[in-house]
Amino acid sequence: DRAGKFHGTTFLNAHLLGEEICSGGQVAISERVYEMVRDLPEIAGATFGLISPGNDEVHVAASEMKALYEVVTPPLRVQNVPLPGPDAHDFLQAALLPLAGRYCYHISDDERKHLEAKIENMYLKPTVALMIDFCFENAHTAEMQLSLKYECLSVLGRVFSCFRIEA
Repeated sequence: DRAGKFHGTTFLNAHLLGEEICSGGQVAISERVYEMVRDLPEIAGATFGLISPGNDEVHVAASEMKALYEVVTPPLRVQNVPLPGPDAHDFLQAALLPLAGRYCYHISDDERKHLEAKIENMYLKPTVALMIDFCFENAHTAEMQLSLKYECLSVLGRVFSCFRIEA
């Protein structure tokens, strides 16, 4: 529906079966789904065990599906594919290579320190934040206080520019 909620017999049966039959990663399918997927090469090696409903409510819900099967797939075999190193130019943009080079295992500590200094010079600059709290005397309106703030900051901006400081 418009609120993103599901309704109807199919949803209620699926919800009931999921709550009552399946637990912790189990996958249950109807006989119709079983007929569609049992010979697919993508799930070769999977076994399908017939599930018997436990109580009457589950039995009624399951009867619409003719039969219920638990799908058990064989454990995945994962190949250990080596990850590209930080110096693999095919995987990173050129601008990121110096940053990734910090994690290269075959550079010496001196080379790493030199690279760190190079990165700091390229990307980092010292910054200072000046926080000013304004206290007003005889300035009772918001417009007057705002005007005084801008006037003060304008004067400070001229002082900062003498020292090449951005205001």
